Formats: sequence, structure tokens, C-alpha cells
Amino acid sequence: MSSTVRNGADLGFAMTVVRDAIVGSDIPAAGLSAQVIFDVTMAHLEADFASLVETSATMTS
Repeated sequence: MSSTVRNGADLGFAMTVVRDAIVGSDIPAAGLSAQVIFDVTMAHLEADFASLVETSATMTS
């Protein structure tokens, strides 16, 4: 997901990430939890490449 968002932004698209619709996993060999990876990835994407929203912000009634 991260590379797709970065590539889209580089091509000039306004990228949006639905942050509570993403699944991750730990990297035990590196001692990294899924939460740490998620937090760092979201911070990086939000700083330079995308806006972050919650699922509720994308739903219409």
C-alpha cells in the first residue's frame, strides 16, 4: 500500500489512505510490532504523500 500511495502522489494524484482499513503484521526477526510499523508508515505517508481518513469519513448515508 505504501509504495502505491507514494507512486500515485509522485504522479500528481491526490492520495487518501483509509487508515482503519489497513491490516499489518509483526516482523519478529527485526523485533518490530505491527503497530510500530503502522504508526511509522502512516506518519511518513501523511507528512509527504497522502491525507489520512477513517472509514466513517468515507461513508455516505
